[in-house]
This record gives sequence, structure tokens and C-alpha cells, in this order.
Amino acid sequence: MESEPIPMWSDRQRKRLGIEKNLLEDYFPARTNWTNSTNATKTKVDIALNTNDKTEYILRIHLTQDFPNACPMLTVVSPMLKSRKGDRFPESSTEFHTLQNIEGYPTVCHFHPESWTQENTLYQVFMKGRLWLEAYSLYHSTGKIMDTFLKEFDSAPEPEVVPAEKKRSKSRLRSILRRR
Repeated sequence: MESEPIPMWSDRQRKRLGIEKNLLEDYFPARTNWTNSTNATKTKVDIALNTNDKTEYILRIHLTQDFPNACPMLTVVSPMLKSRKGDRFPESSTEFHTLQNIEGYPTVCHFHPESWTQENTLYQVFMKGRLWLEAYSLYHSTGKIMDTFLKEFDSAPEPEVVPAEKKRSKSRLRSILRRR
């Protein structure tokens, strides 16, 4: 019995993933880990982040075979998330902005799939994950539902502070996207 061939990334997708990898290494030096990077159905990217309260988390992006056209999924791998009462964290919750778990990990809402465009980056997904983690931390310290904080974060203006080297990386991404 023959095994199914491993779905591979196209040349265009490999170029895009190379740019994404460079962007993530620029913003998160030595805190990025890629798994199964040649398999288009199993590629994952982990980032270690610290919240303002100094807790270290590991966020994981699960890429789909149609990346960058399809919105990737974002999970919190470590530490295990808990409710304020110490119970298992709610799955598929509007007030906590979570979806169904993937591989046992909570899935975080970051972009509405309908609003995702191929110009969005993995960096943006991780930064939305970081905001989610800050809301999670505030939920634990105040008891207020996370939705309260996430709405505040969404309404705040987004500053664009990018060193020249990172602007070049974004420029490379835009030029590749224009060639499509």
C-alpha cells in the first residue's frame, strides 16, 4: 500500500514563508521555532512571548495549505490556561474570544477569516495573540471578562514604529504580493 504524498508548499508560498521567517526573527530573535516547515498541512510556528506581568507564554500558529490566502489558526501552547477558579479554560467562548481547541490547546480569535487578506502577516497574528494574552492576564487580576479588555484594545490606535531594517522586510513582502 502506497502512502499519500506529503503536500508541499509552492515556490511562491516558500518565498512568502521565507519572508515571514525573516520578519519573525527580526521581531522575536531566538524566540521562534518552525515545525514541519516543508509540509503544507502540518507547518507550525511557535513564538515565546512575555506579557507585562512577566509570564512567559508560547503561542503557536497552525498554517493551512492555502496560506497566505487562508487565515491561520492561533493556539496557546504553554502554560496551560485556566479559568479564575482553576478550571479548564472555556472552549468556543464569545466572551473569552476562543474557538474549538486544536490538539488540546485553546484557539484564540485574532482575525475574522472573512477579513483575512494575503497581505496579513504572521507577525500581526502573533501581536494580536499578545494582546489576547494581556487581556487574559487582566481577566485573572481583575475578574472582568476578557471581552471588556479586547474591545478596548481594538479601539486603540495602532502605532507604526518599525526600524528601517524591518521596513525593508515589509517592503519585500509587499513586492512579492504585487507579483501574484
